[in-house]
Amino acid sequence: MRKQKRELPKDWYELDVSRVATQGHVNTARMAYLSRVLSLPLLLAGTVIGYHIVVSAVEPFAPELASAAPHLSLSFRIDPTPPAAIMSALNVDSKRYYDLGGGLSGDAGLRWMANYTPRPESLSLDDLSRLSGALKTDLAQYGRNVDKWQHIKALPVAPQIAQPSQAIKEYGERLRTGIVIVMPNSDVVPVVSHTAGEWSVLLFKGNACRVALGPLIDGCSDYRGKSEIATEARAVLKIVDPSKG
Repeated sequence: MRKQKRELPKDWYELDVSRVATQGHVNTARMAYLSRVLSLPLLLAGTVIGYHIVVSAVEPFAPELASAAPHLSLSFRIDPTPPAAIMSALNVDSKRYYDLGGGLSGDAGLRWMANYTPRPESLSLDDLSRLSGALKTDLAQYGRNVDKWQHIKALPVAPQIAQPSQAIKEYGERLRTGIVIVMPNSDVVPVVSHTAGEWSVLLFKGNACRVALGPLIDGCSDYRGKSEIATEARAVLKIVDPSKG
């Protein structure tokens, strides 16, 4: 039966073995181990880097060498560009560095979203459309007087109503049902949710609705960014950042 490897006691330096296994011996053994483990990766990296340095240095002289030795069949079609895998690793887009879930990428300012990635059990497009219609009706009738809202509270999948500082920090799990954010000094009422497996940000003011991020629904204008997260969506996501406030 194979014996289980025992850990070295923490007070090994106080034992008799410390007379032989000094700190110098330990450090030497560690360096030898690292050399064995890293030698092959370093060799491969050095070979690739060295190859491209040599090619880059020789390539400008290729036409002169070819003209000087026309009787020789020489080919100088050498591409000094590193392989695509290396180039892609070096070219990092800071605006899309973090995977925020639901096919969305963002920068460091939105990295908190990576901890709340959309789940399959999110709102459907029909759910979000019903939420939109109910919120429009309540805002038109009662404004931001949340206590009088009736239609939004009567939804089969009722959203969470919260202030910006509470929205994600206290009710992050309610993204799957939608979070209606009521701000004290603004008539704009954002809704942040997970819809159809994506992040969604809607903006309401009276009977008007905008889609700032996520799937488009009927009755709302399209204000989504073409290639980046729209400014309005970013502003909402910034005020609900659970790491602030």
